[in-house]
Amino acid sequence: MTSTDGPPPTRDPLTLLAAHASHLDSLSTTDRVLTATVEAVPDLLDAHASALVAINGDMASFRNQHGLDGPSAAAWRCPVAGLAARRAVTERMSCSGSQPAFTDHRRIDGMAAVDQWCAVPLVVDDRVDFVLFALRRDGRTFGAAEQTMLTLLGGQAAAAVARTQAVTAIEQRRRAVERMRELCRGLASTLDLTQVLQRACAGVREVTPADRVTVLLCDPAGLHLRPATAGSPGLGEQVLADSPLLSRALAERRTVAAPVSRAGLGAEYILASDAQRVLVQPLFVDETRLGVLLLEQRPGGAGFDQTALASLDQLATATAVALRHAELFTRSELDRAQLLALHDVTLSIGRSADLAATLQLITDAAARLTGSHRSRLGLRHGRWGYRLAAVTDDRDEVGDMYDLDETVGGWTIRTGEAAWLPDLAGGVAHPPEALRRARRPEGSAALVPLRRDDEVLGFLSLHDDRPGHLPRSVLGLLERFAAEAVLALDNDATGAARRELERRLRDQAEHDPLTGLANRGLLLDHLQAALDQVDGGAHVGLLYLDLDRFKTVNDSLGHAAGDELLVTVAQLLLGVVRPCDLICRLGGDEFVLVVPGLPHASEALELGERVLRLMGRPLTIAGATVFTSASIGVVTARDSGRSARQLLRDADIAMYQAKQTGRSRCAVFLPAMAVAATARLALETELRQALDAEVLTVAYQPIVSLPDGRLTGVEALVRWHHPVRGSVSPDEFIPIAEETGMVSRIDDAVLRQATAALRGWQLRFGRPDLEVSVNLSAVTLAQAGVGARVRAALAAAGLPPASLTLEVTETAAMQDNVATETALGALRD
Repeated sequence: MTSTDGPPPTRDPLTLLAAHASHLDSLSTTDRVLTATVEAVPDLLDAHASALVAINGDMASFRNQHGLDGPSAAAWRCPVAGLAARRAVTERMSCSGSQPAFTDHRRIDGMAAVDQWCAVPLVVDDRVDFVLFALRRDGRTFGAAEQTMLTLLGGQAAAAVARTQAVTAIEQRRRAVERMRELCRGLASTLDLTQVLQRACAGVREVTPADRVTVLLCDPAGLHLRPATAGSPGLGEQVLADSPLLSRALAERRTVAAPVSRAGLGAEYILASDAQRVLVQPLFVDETRLGVLLLEQRPGGAGFDQTALASLDQLATATAVALRHAELFTRSELDRAQLLALHDVTLSIGRSADLAATLQLITDAAARLTGSHRSRLGLRHGRWGYRLAAVTDDRDEVGDMYDLDETVGGWTIRTGEAAWLPDLAGGVAHPPEALRRARRPEGSAALVPLRRDDEVLGFLSLHDDRPGHLPRSVLGLLERFAAEAVLALDNDATGAARRELERRLRDQAEHDPLTGLANRGLLLDHLQAALDQVDGGAHVGLLYLDLDRFKTVNDSLGHAAGDELLVTVAQLLLGVVRPCDLICRLGGDEFVLVVPGLPHASEALELGERVLRLMGRPLTIAGATVFTSASIGVVTARDSGRSARQLLRDADIAMYQAKQTGRSRCAVFLPAMAVAATARLALETELRQALDAEVLTVAYQPIVSLPDGRLTGVEALVRWHHPVRGSVSPDEFIPIAEETGMVSRIDDAVLRQATAALRGWQLRFGRPDLEVSVNLSAVTLAQAGVGARVRAALAAAGLPPASLTLEVTETAAMQDNVATETALGALRD
């Protein structure tokens, strides 16, 4: 220690010890604490040298030294049993002696002349991490007072080490939490599947000790998992979903691990992989399984501790949500692309006078748009057979004849039924006799009949060599191509009919079939065009509207009434916009208004207020008077730097803000709302993890009789102590739980814990009259089977129904008072 960074020189031992202790308390890192401790020993005890030996399991090594040769000390290792001062480790007490302090001590420069030593343990978090040595070369022994001084110094050093390690751990945790939020935000910020997969793999490698990460996604039929990212050698193009490790992870919805040899991923994988152990993390969104994360570790890798597993689980949840969003977006874009491509096929058919070329065009388009390996079109020939009229792979097969009883295509012609066969090799319920003679017994297939009125003209089929690759939804697209084939076969089809079909296909690709309004695809195109044309003067306004009470109308008056309400709202909106504006129905009860060319941004809000007033008027739906309202998010842009999707996202966020602040109002988007939406998504993810880990607790508020002050019962209140946020208020997480449906799990858990606790108190204190009150969400109350769950909780605890009071907030009850009264009446009975 130097005079510039240590305590002032003094020879009074206690004063000197206090100065060194104060100096240790001022240091901010563990390394500086340990260095200062070693340097303090010669000054405090008049020793010639000092050393700090680190204890790692049953081995000891030099951590710091003073007065000894650095390189030779740094290379020294020995078992703890070889330490003369091993009692400091095994018995956690100070000790001293004159024998060699360390085995092979002559290898350490400066140790050969040491003839006296004194040692004390440094106990950090109830374990001996270090042993502090004082060394002399002049034969003077260390007295009891000196051992006490060294012990006190060691205690101060241990406390300083614990403090700096705790500070470091807190900072590391803070950085880890912030980094996890960044990773989750990165996943949530893209709808591109490739980017989601890349960011997921990179994030998992960053927060876990995995050497390689592969995302495996479920095929449409759910039979197999296929690597969606660069997979491990030997993994193959697909893996059976019922392999032991994968099926266990998906069935139990938790992380599982196993040696490579027991993972059930195939002999080729075992032979080709350089991994020693694999870990599987399932990917779910609600009850939908999307796939798994496959993590591999080579021999000698670090293990997965609880922090790594928790980080993996959190990142997996964010990955699953991002995958789901990307999948839905891709599907909507694909549906639109398929409709537009079908329209192009219709135009091509109209320009072709050759029937064979037309049918070949249809089969080629069907295979291309579905990503299938081949497509076939067969036409009935005579009473018992059919011939191939078009194929996509082997054109020499065109004209080949087959019996109707020989193939799956013949079965389709005979029965006139469509067939979805996700796994030909695994067998299906029908048609077994055709499958036994099928020319391609492996893979998946889908077939639809070519039907004109009641007559079956033939079939159109898709085949893929990969089992499970064709989803059931492909039948819908195949039927549209089949309709084109029938149209081509009809010699009396007029050009007018064909043009009508073209118009109808184009309209289907861009408009909502119920209201006739634009759909999402046309909205994005129109909005992007409006944004591209702004010049910094006029504004483009976007209003995102969500009906507040649509579900009530739909549930009470029926789906037909719900459809009538949507059509009525569409007509009302058409009455308040300009001819240049666009109204879109996104789906469900959500509408979007695009209003370009606004001189002032405030005009968008004014339009929103007019719509609110319009929505406040009574409507006649299905013969009943209905009152509805709307929550509207408003956003404007006046430069071409914004994308249509960004603007739509911002309006959606503002709409949610309007709904959260009371409904029947407009909210203008502010950048802070996006931050709040991201934070809310993070809280939702963490709440789901807290429920899975069962970390929510129940606190009990006493209920006291005012006249005599006697305890009559308790009110059960759910509490959530977050490891980083601390105590999270129910006002923060209960609304999220209600919106996502997690509140029912919370209510059930509180009900079980509260009834069990009450019964324990009744027995323990001899108070069978004690009661418990439990808050029940209106969401839970509206669910079927809630009465059975309440009775089961009472029965499990051994309580009579009179011991339990269920409370529903007045606000929740007023939202649907009829349903609430009905449910409460059923529970009371």
